[in-house]
Order: sequence, then structure tokens, then C-alpha cells
Amino acid sequence: MSRRLLIINSVLGFGSTGNIVLNIAREYQQNGYEVKAAYDRNYKVSKDKLPDIKKYEKRIGNDIDVYSHLIYS
Repeated sequence: MSRRLLIINSVLGFGSTGNIVLNIAREYQQNGYEVKAAYDRNYKVSKDKLPDIKKYEKRIGNDIDVYSHLIYS
């Protein structure tokens, strides 16, 4: 039985919480988990983080969704 982990955050690899999510994903993968990180907002991140982001990312929605939610709120 494989162990899986889904981490949900608004960003991935950007800012404090985005970096925390990326570090958690790396740690759990090293311990044998299949890890995915669901996020909403796209930000430019450093090139050294891109391979890990591509490995873990599951984007929810798109830019239009983000902006429409901003308008609603």
C-alpha cells in the first residue's frame, strides 16, 4: 500500500508558506510518500526550485479564477 500526501496552500515555492510546503514535500518524498502540492497562485520562483515544483505541483484553477475571486471578495 503506497502512502500519499496532498498539501494545500495558495502558493508553491514562493514566500514563507510556499517554501515551507516545498520543504515538507521534499521531506515526505524522501520518506517514501507520493506527494502532490495543490496551489492556486502562480508566482515567479528561482530556477533552482523549478524541478521540485514541476514534480509536486497540482494547480487548482487558473489566473482568471484568481482574479474573479479577488473581485468577488
